[in-house]
Amino acid sequence: MSQWTKVGNIMGPPGQAGGTVYVLVTGEIPSGLINGVNTIFTASANFHASSLQVYLNGLRTQELTEWTIPTGVFNQFQMTYPPMTGDTIQIDYIEL
Repeated sequence: MSQWTKVGNIMGPPGQAGGTVYVLVTGEIPSGLINGVNTIFTASANFHASSLQVYLNGLRTQELTEWTIPTGVFNQFQMTYPPMTGDTIQIDYIEL
């Protein structure tokens, strides 16, 4: 039976000694104007592309339908339609 360790608000088995440590970022507000025109938003750190979750006004959005990650970029995403003034964006991701 393995012992689980709490990291932030997540429980899981401990990693191997000298293994990779991942940082989960939740509820970050990315930089970028929310003005009905801008579609590019930037995280404060590089992220694993498969880990990015984007929330518009508190609702999780769909990758490829509502946003994409530009090729070769590790800290930005592009919304399909520009969020309007007054909208909110939050993101969750695992740092590279």
